[in-house]
Amino acid sequence: TADGNPNQLTLLYTPPEDRGPLPLLIAVYPGPADTWETVSIPLAAAGFAVLATGPAYTLDLSTDVDDLVRLTNLARTGCFPGTDGHKIACLGGSYSGLHVLHLVRRPDHHIDAMILLGAPSDLFDFRRRFETGSFHPPFGLDQALIALGLPNRHPMPYWQNSAIHHIHPGMPPAILFHSYQDEVVPWQQSRLLADAMQASGLHAD
Repeated sequence: TADGNPNQLTLLYTPPEDRGPLPLLIAVYPGPADTWETVSIPLAAAGFAVLATGPAYTLDLSTDVDDLVRLTNLARTGCFPGTDGHKIACLGGSYSGLHVLHLVRRPDHHIDAMILLGAPSDLFDFRRRFETGSFHPPFGLDQALIALGLPNRHPMPYWQNSAIHHIHPGMPPAILFHSYQDEVVPWQQSRLLADAMQASGLHAD
């Protein structure tokens, strides 16, 4: 539980054979953790301990990021069997990439590396592409953008969720994957993040 409320569903996957303490991959999925077993199981079979979680969709990420901080603190202190709490990477894709990018802004994140797949990094650019008609979000995501308000009138939600404006020396190295055919998040979002990290002397590929 967290503050008296149930924590988000979190599952731990390890290989069937005992390989000793394994590097821990915290997989933050854009959906419930138990619906992503087809990803978690192969990752575990490849030699990782996988801690899978999937925050609910909401415009306020703070509670879910608090949960992720608690998970990383537990991992660092060796609470998860078969894991190496000093080798922790965090994976996020699309919407859940926002959670990872918020997590590594915390001074107590304990993340040694991050893997991002099609993560939004600049909501101002996201909204600009939507307004100019060069990007048409599917699945009703245009309504989520509209709910944020116009950035010239309500800039804070855009600024808070735009990682390129929150680059800091304590961020871990990152590897970014993004398809040119991504219909949910424009591929330029990963390019913007990589450029911003590299300009600050951080490692991003």
